Amino acid sequence: PDATISGAVIQEFDQEKNLLYEWKSLDHIGIGDTLTCLVDPLAQSIDYIHVNSVQSDSDSTWIVSCRHLDQVIKIHKEKGEILWRLGGEGNQFEFTNDSLRFSAQHSVQLHENGDFSLFDNGNCKAEKISRALVYSLNQEEKTISLSRELTHTPPVYTSFMGNYNLLPGG
Repeated sequence: PDATISGAVIQEFDQEKNLLYEWKSLDHIGIGDTLTCLVDPLAQSIDYIHVNSVQSDSDSTWIVSCRHLDQVIKIHKEKGEILWRLGGEGNQFEFTNDSLRFSAQHSVQLHENGDFSLFDNGNCKAEKISRALVYSLNQEEKTISLSRELTHTPPVYTSFMGNYNLLPGG
């Protein structure tokens, strides 16, 4: 009860620096959704969501990577509501061909074809391996399939940070 909780605030401004939209994680996501393998729930300071990338999906939505939730979420800007949650607690998608699933990810990036890539740190898993992943997402059917996985030989593991960029030509 005496802990300091750090959440996330996402804001969008126009060119004149007028606030257009604002979203606060503490208004929408419970602290209990945090990965306890990454965050000690009894600590004095808790970064319960740890947003590490935000990308505008359209004029009305954001795609947000929440590392400490082990989750990617889609947020409606004007309404502030979460449209879907991918991974972690409250996952709404079926992973069709990735039994490992991502864990404590970084740098979620949308692609023009609707796919997205991310850097999977691989925390909280028995085998410590980090991967660069590309997923195909069907938002209507709530399915996700792994379309590309890049790993290193021998395996590389980085418990925090990391980035992955898909270069022109794949």
